[in-house]
Amino acid sequence: MTRANTILDIDRYFRIDDGCWLWFGPKHAQGYGHLKIAGRMRMAHRLMYEYFYGIAPGKWKVCHTCDTPACVRPNHLFLGTQLDNVHDCIAKGRMPQCLPEKLPAANAHAAASRRYRRRQKEKGAAL
Repeated sequence: MTRANTILDIDRYFRIDDGCWLWFGPKHAQGYGHLKIAGRMRMAHRLMYEYFYGIAPGKWKVCHTCDTPACVRPNHLFLGTQLDNVHDCIAKGRMPQCLPEKLPAANAHAAASRRYRRRQKEKGAAL
């Protein structure tokens, strides 16, 4: 992708600001911007990463440090694996369904542990 044909197509869809550069063009239901270039639908944040850093992300994920799906500001974007992205989500509390206390198996295990400890305490065993 060349700088000329990309920026001419996408610069009208976002506003440069002190914070996030928000995408005002077409968006997916999850809030990520997208644009059709050369007959192919492309994610706006991936295009911006490639344009500004000169590196095609390939199979890497382009993740947001700001956690704003519509943001296309280059210094808010970083490359990572899917696992990196999931860890980032969990660390920032954006994926509560993946926190250990939210997982059904973890809840069942925690409940069983509490029952076991209660029974042991009732029997007078030290834990």
